[in-house]
Amino acid sequence: MNRNFLSWAAAAVLAAAGAADAAVAVRLKLAHSTVIEMEPVVASVTIENDGREPVELGPTNAPARLQFDIEGSPGSPVRPTGEPLFRAPVTVGPMKSATFEFDLIPLYTIRAAGPYSVTARLTINGRMELSDRLFLDVVPGLAMGRLVVDLPDAREGRRTCILRTLA
Repeated sequence: MNRNFLSWAAAAVLAAAGAADAAVAVRLKLAHSTVIEMEPVVASVTIENDGREPVELGPTNAPARLQFDIEGSPGSPVRPTGEPLFRAPVTVGPMKSATFEFDLIPLYTIRAAGPYSVTARLTINGRMELSDRLFLDVVPGLAMGRLVVDLPDAREGRRTCILRTLA
């Protein structure tokens, strides 16, 4: 019985050491809590790596994966568009932190006015670290003007720019 207790205690110490090695925190900050439809939704994600191993993120096949959990009306998830968050691999070294900025509009289908909730989720080796849940209001704006422009590259075509004011 004493031997079983020692084995259990050793396993607990090793598990605690492994948990301390994977000490990663994720913080989320939105530039604005209210935006006009189709206006950029800038989200800053800070990853604090207090562990002994680097956190490697990237477009594909990286050991760690960063995603956003966005909900419209409660229980209505907003789907990603398929655009990668990272264009190239990035690493957050041990005992370091890094902040990354993303425009959520091209990354997720936030298309309609209404309330949304946003959470950043970092998955490392099957473990998830979540940021606090933040709230975002997307509101319609009053159209003040409209301008149609031809883009320099003929393949890109034309764009319509609309100046809106927050109502």
